[in-house]
Amino acid sequence: MKNISIISQKHKLKQFFTDNIIFRLLRLILSPKNLVRKILEYKSKKKNKIEKINWTDRAKLYGKYSVLDKRTPISEFNYVTKEQKKILFNNLKKYTSGKEKNILDFGCGTGRFSAELLKISKKARVTAVDKEKKLVNMANKNKKIDFI
Repeated sequence: MKNISIISQKHKLKQFFTDNIIFRLLRLILSPKNLVRKILEYKSKKKNKIEKINWTDRAKLYGKYSVLDKRTPISEFNYVTKEQKKILFNNLKKYTSGKEKNILDFGCGTGRFSAELLKISKKARVTAVDKEKKLVNMANKNKKIDFI
């Protein structure tokens, strides 16, 4: 369902000044306190590097749900998987001929998409690979899929 919003001209103008980088910089220059605050924020963000995921611990804690973002409720697992499949396979259709014989599912996790990859081609075999053995062991086995 598409959201329809009506925005006044005044709001559009305000939004333009809020989003425009030149006006944002000008506001910072004219307000030294905000400039100092932004610089300190930037420095602290630089220190907070991207958190590396320990997949072994995560697989032990969450099992098949470990592939979800932490903020996504487990109850949304099937919905998220379905939506991801739509996006992934709509894009894959553009780049496949339907005559593929070998398909690699690298980082397969529990093999959520591995069986679906078989639908790309009738002759295809899928090699599903993941570094986390616990996740691979949770995958649904299939004769045409080699889990490694």
